[in-house]
Amino acid sequence: MVRGKPSLCAICSRPIERLEELRHVQHAGKHFCAHGICLVRLRRLACKVFEIPAPVPTIIRPLTLNEFLLAKRPRTDIEIVCCVAYYQQQYMSEKKSLTADFIENQLRFSAYKVANVAQALQKATANYSYFTQSYRIDKEEFMLTDQGVRIVKDLPEIND
Repeated sequence: MVRGKPSLCAICSRPIERLEELRHVQHAGKHFCAHGICLVRLRRLACKVFEIPAPVPTIIRPLTLNEFLLAKRPRTDIEIVCCVAYYQQQYMSEKKSLTADFIENQLRFSAYKVANVAQALQKATANYSYFTQSYRIDKEEFMLTDQGVRIVKDLPEIND
């Protein structure tokens, strides 16, 4: 799921609307998304055509926020809040407004902690332009910018 737009299935080209349907597949160094049922149908068809027994599929489940943070290993408070925002905007089907309270709640059970989320968001917005800021009724909302996305993508992904 990419910023409010559902990912397209690499097999049937339809949008993947629900997170439960989403399957991430890696093949020959490439990564693509597909519906779970499309993968099952493709495997059955391939086995029938080539007259081979059905193999056990390799399907990668979506990462949890904690797993994503552990893979990216952000070092600063700003990198941590950018990672949480990136994860929310890229991997979650239900989009929530990014507020300091929301990010604090997401980090509640994480190994990564931020001393003052509101201050980190303000600093990331004012000093680095990693977020855009808007106001709704009584709260500040934040949206990750392209610079913020780039900073998360540039973090080294460590596969232990």
